[in-house]
Parts: sequence; structure tokens; C-alpha cells
Amino acid sequence: MRMSLLPLLLVLLSPFFSATIHAKADPPSAAPRKAKIAGGWATVQDIKDPHILEIAKFAVSEYNQRNKTNLTLSQLVAAQKQVVDGTKYRLKLQVKDNSGGSPATCAAVVLEKPWQNDYKELVSFAVQENGYGLRSGNGAGVGSDGGWKPLENMNDSQVHEIAEFAVSQHNKEANTKLTLSEVIKVETQVVQGLNYKILLTAKDAASGDQSRNYEAVVWQRASQNVKQLTSFKNMLTSS
Repeated sequence: MRMSLLPLLLVLLSPFFSATIHAKADPPSAAPRKAKIAGGWATVQDIKDPHILEIAKFAVSEYNQRNKTNLTLSQLVAAQKQVVDGTKYRLKLQVKDNSGGSPATCAAVVLEKPWQNDYKELVSFAVQENGYGLRSGNGAGVGSDGGWKPLENMNDSQVHEIAEFAVSQHNKEANTKLTLSEVIKVETQVVQGLNYKILLTAKDAASGDQSRNYEAVVWQRASQNVKQLTSFKNMLTSS
């Protein structure tokens, strides 16, 4: 009699077990997450944040280094950030020209990659409201359009260092014996780093120290102390 009741008992209890299994299997409903739109500019609410101020000071310092100016940050007016391969900061700031010029309002863009040894790069720096002593536009060496811009101070030690590097690197690659005589003209172009296009005169020991003009292009990323000779050509003119 007991054996005949077992199937009946299983039939009666099966709805209970089924409901229990389904109750455990179904997770509680969660509120839907809002998808983030990558690549858009977002306003930085706290422009007094120490990290944002550090980025602004870097922009001014890097501009000074490239253009031999003497600016100091007076005030960070507004800031936005954009997620790319790293973070871009778009800054509106007021600067003071310590060389005697009037205050100016500038716009700067800085790229930051903290995981690469705190890497920062000044992408652009443009004077919006010009003060005396400041060049309007992007200034030599800093631009947002990627165009070539003339460098006024060709006697700068950094320029001669890059020209010497170009000649030395060409000698290694082409097995030549050139020595730098003179830097004639320099242009710069903002890329992921900075390109220098240098028209120079060099003497060729292999042809009796005859002087010729050459055009060299050197790519530099100063923040990582990296230089690379991308082209070096004989301009086919003797002096």
C-alpha cells in the first residue's frame, strides 16, 4: 500500500518544486543602465580641482618653452574634457605676460595619458584676446590645424641641437661625413609631437668640404625625449 502512495505523493508535490526552482532561477530585475557616449566633450564642474589646475599650468609652461615667452597663469576660466586614447582637456584661461605685455585670454588643448609615465602633450594654444607682447593665433610651434609655421628664433640652442641630430643621424644612415655649418630656416608643425623642417648648410668631407644646402625633417616628442629623422634631402645648390 505504501508503494502505491509514492507516485501519488510525487505528483502532488511537483508544482511546489517547480515554483521553487523558477523562483531561484529568475534574478531580481535591475534598473537599466544609461549608456555613456564616448568622445563627447563634458564640462568640468570643479575648475578649482588641483589636477585641472595642474593641466592648465602645464599648458602655459609648455607654451613658454616652445615660444620663449614668459607667461604665468592668472585664472582658469572654464574647462571641458573628452575621452579619447587618454583624456583631452580643452581650457579657457587668462594669462599674464611678465615681459611687459597686457593680460590675455587663451584657449589650450592638452592630451593626457596617465598610464604612460604621466604623459602630457600640448596639442594647441591660441590667443583669443590678444595682449601686447603676445603673438596672435597659435604662435610658433603650437597650432591646432597641423600647418607649418615659421620659427623666428633660429639661434635657439634647441633648434641647433635638432639640426645637429639630423646631420649626425643622416651620416649614420647614409654613411656620409657631413658637418653642420649653418641653420638657414626653420618651420614647425604640430602632430602627435612636433615636426621640425630645417633648411641647413653642411660641409661634405667626402667632396673636399664643399658646402651644400639640405632640408631635414625631424619629429620630436619632447616630453618623452624622443627624436626621429624622417627625411633628409640635398637641395642641389652650392654656396
